[in-house]
Amino acid sequence: DVLIEPESAIALITVPSDQQRELLKRIEELPWTGSEQLALDAHRQLQSVEIDEPQSLLKLGLLLYYARRYDEALGVLEKIQPSAPANMEFAARVWEGHLLDLQGRRNEAVSRYEKALEVPGSPKVRHDQYSMTIDAEWVRTRLRTAFRRE
Repeated sequence: DVLIEPESAIALITVPSDQQRELLKRIEELPWTGSEQLALDAHRQLQSVEIDEPQSLLKLGLLLYYARRYDEALGVLEKIQPSAPANMEFAARVWEGHLLDLQGRRNEAVSRYEKALEVPGSPKVRHDQYSMTIDAEWVRTRLRTAFRRE
């Protein structure tokens, strides 16, 4: 026998609210460079509208990095959970390390790079806007030498 009790059911997916959909669309439409003020506006909106979509969080974090808003970028990237796809989690941990290096917080940066190397598989992330390809070798280099922005 099958007993269905809708009042005790657990949702398998959560449908984003209108505000969440608006913010996700806003982030998706931002250009990768030259949108510093728009990224800051999206970040302000993120304070009252919670999103957990890793691709949007990663993009917003990188746009805030581009705007040299390192604290804000770090806060956004830290929202990317270990349950995210491997390439998203890998990129988030590496960029957290970069941001911490830029803030002179080397020990914390090294910890994030080590976490990036623990991500399963062999993630490789291209950032054409910065002329970077980040993979395990990149991260091992960052363990030896701090990230510097050029």
